[in-house]
Amino acid sequence: MLALFGTLIAAVFVISAFRIDKSAKAEARMAAEDAVGDFILEHRHELLKKVVDWANAVESKKDKTIKSIDDAETVVKSRKDDAIGSIDVARAGAESASETAVTDIAGVRDNVVRSGEQATATIEKAAGDVDGRAAAAIDGINAEVAEVERVAAEAKASSQARPDDSPPSDSRD
Repeated sequence: MLALFGTLIAAVFVISAFRIDKSAKAEARMAAEDAVGDFILEHRHELLKKVVDWANAVESKKDKTIKSIDDAETVVKSRKDDAIGSIDVARAGAESASETAVTDIAGVRDNVVRSGEQATATIEKAAGDVDGRAAAAIDGINAEVAEVERVAAEAKASSQARPDDSPPSDSRD
């Protein structure tokens, strides 16, 4: 009965570990998506601001280096390359954050599994201790029963050895 109870407790720990793992993955995924979205939104604003500034510079001819359409194309390509570099930096930051989240989730999962294994080992040890105590108690009870049966057999043999029920001669009744 105790072993079944221990097994039930171990099963509850295992089920809880799977649920915690699933919940942790979902929460980590949501947190990573939020962090990446915030990061991209924050940098997108800066990129759009740079594009607007470049457009304003071209329109107002503040950029005196642009003399022809070819110069404008060169400047636009250069600035496009700068924008792509900024996007690559943002993407690398997002990937790094994602890798960190995956590592943290793996650590949590390992911790949950380790805790479940420790709980199972403790329950199994307790069940073994109870089984040992139960066996010792049963052995003690069997020894006491054997002693009582032996004394009863001696009493029966003693009473059958006497042919009459008269008190012994040295009795003072």
